Amino acid sequence: MKILVIVLLIITMLALGLMAYKLTTNRMPDLAFWNSNKPEDKKDKKDKKKDKPGELSSSTSYEIVEKYDLPQVLSEVSDIAHFRDNLFACVQDELGTIFIYNTDNKKIEREIPFAGRGDYEGIALAGSTAYVVNSGGVIYEVLDIEDAEPKVKKYETYLNAQNDVEALCYDKANNRLLLAYKEEEAGGSRKGIYLFDLRNKQLSKKAVFSIDLNNALFEKAGKKKKQGFKPSAIAIHPTEGNYYMIEGTNPKLLILNKQGEITFFASLSGKDFAQPEGITFNPAGELFISNEGKKGEGNILKVKF
Repeated sequence: MKILVIVLLIITMLALGLMAYKLTTNRMPDLAFWNSNKPEDKKDKKDKKKDKPGELSSSTSYEIVEKYDLPQVLSEVSDIAHFRDNLFACVQDELGTIFIYNTDNKKIEREIPFAGRGDYEGIALAGSTAYVVNSGGVIYEVLDIEDAEPKVKKYETYLNAQNDVEALCYDKANNRLLLAYKEEEAGGSRKGIYLFDLRNKQLSKKAVFSIDLNNALFEKAGKKKKQGFKPSAIAIHPTEGNYYMIEGTNPKLLILNKQGEITFFASLSGKDFAQPEGITFNPAGELFISNEGKKGEGNILKVKF
């Protein structure tokens, strides 16, 4: 009987204590056993859905760290390649000239003519040697761009203007150039990346790897499969070795691993990326994307994804 009385007294004291706590704080104490069946917070559920193993990322989250407006002559900048320090080698659609642009003072430091007027779309640097490709697949080798009058060599390939070649980069690990063109390939379900051998100066007819255009990521972006992916530029991350490719027509970014498998996909805002035509990295792995100026100045953006 005494035990029952003691238990009742304890329960009564606890109840009075809880009532007093609620009156003074206007809330109930946050005791663990009261929250054991608490519904899971929506934010927690959302966080748990992120980064599931084996799933491809399609996030569009990015930060524009710096913006460099280009002079009028580069309003139609078609590609860029990091040269050294704050210097970038740029080409534009019409002039057979390499422009060395300084992001520090936002000025063109030098102009290097290598050919007459044309449709020049991609540039790659192997040390101080530049390679420029036109839309017809002709590759120009500009030897030692630091010379007062660099020597120029020209290499024809089996491609032509109907292929609409735009993407070009230097693959340092394999001493080769990588090239891709915009127009649809045979079959239409894959987009190939081809190598230009710097030893024999020949373009491979077999793709080094290819992008599966039926990948569900393209559908998730709200694009029809038939639109596929029309690469305007390609670059290789200097430390990771991953391939970064952009499209200017319907702005988007693809990242592929060393096996050529898509690991990241993002649709890009037309507000920030009016027409992304060039992509490059500096040795620290910082990413730069150039945009043609549809109704104004072209620019180079330093971007974090």
